[in-house]
Order: sequence, then structure tokens, then C-alpha cells
Amino acid sequence: MSTPTATWPRLRPLDAGRLDALVTALVDAPLTYDEQGATAGSLPCGYFHVEREWELGRGEACYEVARRALGEWRMLPSASWFRVHPDPTVAASGDVLTWSIKLLGVWWFSAVRLLQQADASSGERAVSVTIGTLPGHYGCGEERFEVVWLEDDRVVYRLRSFSRWSRWMPRLAPWIVRSAQRRFGVQSGAGMLRAVREGSVS
Repeated sequence: MSTPTATWPRLRPLDAGRLDALVTALVDAPLTYDEQGATAGSLPCGYFHVEREWELGRGEACYEVARRALGEWRMLPSASWFRVHPDPTVAASGDVLTWSIKLLGVWWFSAVRLLQQADASSGERAVSVTIGTLPGHYGCGEERFEVVWLEDDRVVYRLRSFSRWSRWMPRLAPWIVRSAQRRFGVQSGAGMLRAVREGSVS
């Protein structure tokens, strides 16, 4: 499948209509990697790995708030440099989401498939959201966002991913893209900590 032209960098963000067209173009697209679901276990060789963990608090009340926060995608950066379309809070497993990231003064566009959505009504002690890359993405791989209520009563938020570059820009300047990945991780953890601190999710 050819890469949609909308994924090339631009000085301005794409409007909703263009992003919808990108979503439509990728509805039936395959994932760009073979190890689907590997973020739930041992991360595969041959990729750059990210494994981060934040302690959110303790007890059932904390877990319930954190689980709702994950279901409302509070783990995504709430920042001017990052946008997601369409609204992920109403997305279902299998849906396509577009990522818009401002880097080096321009906007870069790519898309992922939602592989697993958080179940806000689950009675389990763990809940997660998983996304995988689609054609046109600047990398290939998978990312998992997870809230776990551990046996020692701690509630933790985990971010796990494996990725490698598939296009020219990150290959030429990998340190710039890794810096963006680190910033995403820091703001993701901060978003979950803030949601728990506030004690409720809108």
C-alpha cells in the first residue's frame, strides 16, 4: 500500500476533513510489524524498547480513578505540540487514529490502529490501551498504556513500547525523534498523576 500524501510534514496542521480522509484511506491497512500484542509480554528483539512506570497511589479508590483516566485517554499529552484525531474516547478496538506532532517547526502526521481499548467497567486489577503503527507512520511498532493495582496495594501506570524507524527523517536525526519520545513519556506520566491527584475525570 502506498503512503498517503497527507502524512508528509506541513507548516500547518491538517483540518478535520483531511484527517478524516487519512483515516478512511487506512481503514483496511495492515499493521507495519509482525509482533502484534508483544507489549503485553517480552518485548521483541530488533527494536528500541521503552519501559517506564509511575506509582499513582494506593488502594481501590486510586485504581478506579486511574482506570477511568486511562479510558478517557488522560495519558496522552495535553500540549500544543501533540494532537490526536478523531476523539479517542469514543474509539473502539480496530479503529484508526491519527497522530499530529509538531517537531522542528513543522507538523508530522501518522496513524495508528487501536488494538485494545480500556474497559472502564472491568472488575480486573489491570486495564490497558494498546496501539500499533500503520503505513505512513515514521516508525513501526506498538505501544501499551496500562494501569495495574498490584498485590501490595500500589497502583502503577506503565508505558511499554517497541519501535524502529521506517522513514527517512528519523533515520537521519534519530536523537531528535528520541527526544520527542522522551517528552511524550514524561507528559504521559504527568497526565496520569494529575488525573489521580484531581480525584475525578470529566
